Amino acid sequence: MDKPEISVKLLAEEILMEEDVLCFSFLVAANRIACMTNFALHEQQRELRLTRLHLEGVAINQVGRPALWEVAYQLGRYFGVKTLRIEGGRRTTGRYSGKLPTPFVITIPDA
Repeated sequence: MDKPEISVKLLAEEILMEEDVLCFSFLVAANRIACMTNFALHEQQRELRLTRLHLEGVAINQVGRPALWEVAYQLGRYFGVKTLRIEGGRRTTGRYSGKLPTPFVITIPDA
């Protein structure tokens, strides 16, 4: 049985940038998730680098990887980049508290 498709929407009107800090929000199945990260936009390489990324929201543990990748695709398209390099922030809760997640790169389709 296929899983039902989850609605994912980047809230472009809530994107805020100041110096090297980027704040943005998105909706996943009507649940608002807020994000804060340091960022660097490398226009010549068409790459957006997010460092110390933190996510917060009521349903953050229920969002799932496919929805997070869709947010990454939408964010990459918003900034007009080919790649999104994500280096998450140190975990503050859960099983891996105090650990840094493994960095990864997402190629943005149609960018």
